[in-house]
Amino acid sequence: MLRRARLPRVCLLRWPWLFAFLAVVAAGRPSCAGQQTNLSKPAEKLHDIVSRQRLMPPLRSDSLVRFSPDGRHLLVENSEGIYLLTTSPLKLVAYIAVPFTYGAAFSEDSQSLRTVTMDLRVANWSVENGHHLFSLKLPLEDGCLSARLSPDGNLFACIRPSGAISIYRVSDGRAVLSEPSKSNSGVAGPAVIALGEQTPMATPLGFVLGYSRAVLANTGHVQLPMFFSPDAEDFIVVDSGVGNRIGLATHKKSAFHSEAVRPPFSVLLRLDGDRLLVSNSNKQGALEIRSLASNAILQNLPAAADAATRASDSRYLILQNFEASGFHVFDLKDNRAMDVPSNAGLDILGSEMALWTETGNLFLYRLGDTFPYRATQLPLDYLAPLRSALADPHLQTLVFSTARKTRIFSVSDGKQIGALSGVDSSSAVDADSLHFVARGRGTKSEFALARLDLASKQTSVVASANDSVLRAGSGAIIGYSAETAAGSRMGFGFDGGSVPFRLRASDPRSGAELWKKSFQANCPVPFADPQGERLVLGWRAQDYAARKTADRNPEVKNLFKKTKINALDSFFEVIDAKSGTSLGGALLQVGGTAATYESAFSEGQALVLLKDEKRVSLYSLTTGTLVARLTGTIPAASGAARLLALSGGNGRLLLHDLNSGAKLDEQLFPDDIVYMHFSEDGTRLLVLTAHQMVFVVAVNKIPRTLASGSR
Repeated sequence: MLRRARLPRVCLLRWPWLFAFLAVVAAGRPSCAGQQTNLSKPAEKLHDIVSRQRLMPPLRSDSLVRFSPDGRHLLVENSEGIYLLTTSPLKLVAYIAVPFTYGAAFSEDSQSLRTVTMDLRVANWSVENGHHLFSLKLPLEDGCLSARLSPDGNLFACIRPSGAISIYRVSDGRAVLSEPSKSNSGVAGPAVIALGEQTPMATPLGFVLGYSRAVLANTGHVQLPMFFSPDAEDFIVVDSGVGNRIGLATHKKSAFHSEAVRPPFSVLLRLDGDRLLVSNSNKQGALEIRSLASNAILQNLPAAADAATRASDSRYLILQNFEASGFHVFDLKDNRAMDVPSNAGLDILGSEMALWTETGNLFLYRLGDTFPYRATQLPLDYLAPLRSALADPHLQTLVFSTARKTRIFSVSDGKQIGALSGVDSSSAVDADSLHFVARGRGTKSEFALARLDLASKQTSVVASANDSVLRAGSGAIIGYSAETAAGSRMGFGFDGGSVPFRLRASDPRSGAELWKKSFQANCPVPFADPQGERLVLGWRAQDYAARKTADRNPEVKNLFKKTKINALDSFFEVIDAKSGTSLGGALLQVGGTAATYESAFSEGQALVLLKDEKRVSLYSLTTGTLVARLTGTIPAASGAARLLALSGGNGRLLLHDLNSGAKLDEQLFPDDIVYMHFSEDGTRLLVLTAHQMVFVVAVNKIPRTLASGSR
């Protein structure tokens, strides 16, 4: 199974106060309504396996845990799907693969579970057996910029790209409220769209200019302040600085002063009619209850948090601090924090608490008890998208990061040997230490380059960096900052649609600056490789800067002279990440600019490009021309062994000659492949599967007889 395409992160220039609401989702647009699955394993066909170990404990995502209104069922939802359980006995009913929803909720009568996916498809599922009951598509042709499912699962609110508000009943898809499009509402103002998501692949980084928020519809990346009242009697939304309250029975709209929902804050949660829970980022996340009407502080809570939700019992808040693992509980009635066991998700209804752990256990407690009275173990679902992954040169140590968790494992036995929080990405791992990038808390954008001693588990800060975007790599850490023509950071002076920017390379172990380059006009799209030691720049081939850059390579210079260059042609340059020197390039005449590629990286004498999730192009740095077109995803390459590894979907590993593209070998793993990495000498390949089995495959004995033209 191929993973979904990554979607852009977003900054909206016209509404700078919206920065606080931009949500980064690690994966892209989902398929429609999902499906029930038993998490079964396919067959396998493997050879030359050096080792195979399951990661212990496995990487599990923080999850939403929720009781049904009658308390007889539970759901545990993460980015990949939903576990549905009964509470008496505590037993798994079904696993529903419905990734990246706008929300899931039990119906008021507790007889069904409702989901709305980001393609605006509503699905209903039986709580008795997990069977699909029915689906419908909401009639929103222009999609939703931001959306919210009501607490009771009855209503779905959508802010369309025009700024118009639409609210639908999810039971039949009929409109409760549907405003006409606001063609002159100002929402078509310029937006700077950040390219690429942070993944283990060499994804694009930087910004492109857009002229409409419509491109952001149904991505889930913009989250405006919008709230149903707990009884779903009214709906509140703030957009472009204007607050509106809508009575859902009367359909009357009234504007209000929106100062109460302006940043800086990291938490914004509606408690009841006029009360908002706010966590002020300027006060280290201190929690306050404010009046929506007057912005007056009604109550200061003796707690701090980076995120908050309401429990099924409205007496309790579920709080999260991103620098610590798990969730905490605050009792609003007694105005105090409660002691709860370590967890990865929890909920409270009446006198009962459901608690989910990273080991996959689900426990039921009676409030006040030390020990659970019921427990069950849930099977592994699909691994959440990885933000970063790194293996040491000898494939002895692995580092994996999901949304807010980083775990370090030993390859020999699969056991965890370390853990970190607050890690943005890993940059280099040695025999005795891990070097990584950590992001500042709250509204701070400063990064810290840090080192973890694997023996002592002590962390130390090596250096700080204030780049707009920082991507780690084993060769160098690449920092990206948008600039004005004068060189000041984060000023957007556009020249022909390009964004002037600066690249800065730093040593991952010391933080020392290695080189920096500024691009003021005809700017390329950079691709920083977290797995290798090179940087790729993708230029529009017609640009003067691209031609001047291509002149450094005689073969490519000759290609430019004898070839008619079209508007969609691109020139990709390969740069040594440590020194900043050019290593060669290639001319692409296949249509589509550099920004349309999901990944671009280089090993040996090859340039590897990935587009449309599965189209792989192999170019030669020697000739600057296309060598082969292949099909696959999650590409990994070894210049030392002249090998290219691809996932063919459904557990298929495809090995190709890196210089010719000829297929050399195929193996079948018992699960989807989600990450691959070659050893430094190219003799072994590490493969991680979706259900967290780590394989090391010997690839040094693969015959080259099929590799016609290999060198």
